[in-house]
Amino acid sequence: MKKNFFVFSLVSCFVFVCLFSYSSKVGAHDLWLNLAHHYNDIGGSVDAYLAWGHSYPFSDFLDLARLDKMYVITPSGKNKSLHPEKENPGTKIKINEQGTYLLAAGMKPGYHTQTTTGYTRKSKNESRNVIHSTWSEKYAKAIFYGDTPGNKAYRKELGHNIEIVPLKDPGTLTTGASLPVKVLFKGDPLAKTFVYGSYLGFSTTGAFAYTTSTNKKGIADIKIIQPGIWRIMVQHIHPADDPKECDDYKYVTILTFEVR
Repeated sequence: MKKNFFVFSLVSCFVFVCLFSYSSKVGAHDLWLNLAHHYNDIGGSVDAYLAWGHSYPFSDFLDLARLDKMYVITPSGKNKSLHPEKENPGTKIKINEQGTYLLAAGMKPGYHTQTTTGYTRKSKNESRNVIHSTWSEKYAKAIFYGDTPGNKAYRKELGHNIEIVPLKDPGTLTTGASLPVKVLFKGDPLAKTFVYGSYLGFSTTGAFAYTTSTNKKGIADIKIIQPGIWRIMVQHIHPADDPKECDDYKYVTILTFEVR
């Protein structure tokens, strides 16, 4: 009897942890970049959208007051700042070069504190009746092309506090291949962390089709099990240095690209 109760308790605890982990992952609002087209004619342009939420491919647009910066790295290595307009959710990017482009965006970091009366962006010690408080940083990258893939903008390290760096150009891959990625946290390899991947059409609820983890060098292989537009996500959460300020720090990054 005691043995059965122990097994039941152990299983119940495992299920609770899994459900809590799953709900915290898919229930959170995150930032990613949607592109009208990942392959574009030279001389034309493409619209880029700051997607916000958890329903892929679209939930809502990011409030521009929360945007830190948005920019594009061209195939020749030029860094061009982008300035989204409130009147137009799509930011137009000119395609003047042949090869691989890297688009990047980051939100203004800040607190996300749950209280008994709702949510606030104040720290824990600035709030009352706190249930849980998090310092949050969110980043996004997208890879797209002028005509065909070329050059190495895709693997440029941008210095985000958390970052996914592809070690191969996704545009050169086909279904069944693997995309090796390096995950960095504050410039250093992030070992033994989960990497989640999914493709457009798999789920609209935020579920992921593929999960793996990084090795001790911060590298993971994403199996391209389906052609289409992919979204790769990594999050890193650790306890806050000062529990009076907040309970934990949360860093999230999402990379989008297309495999034909």
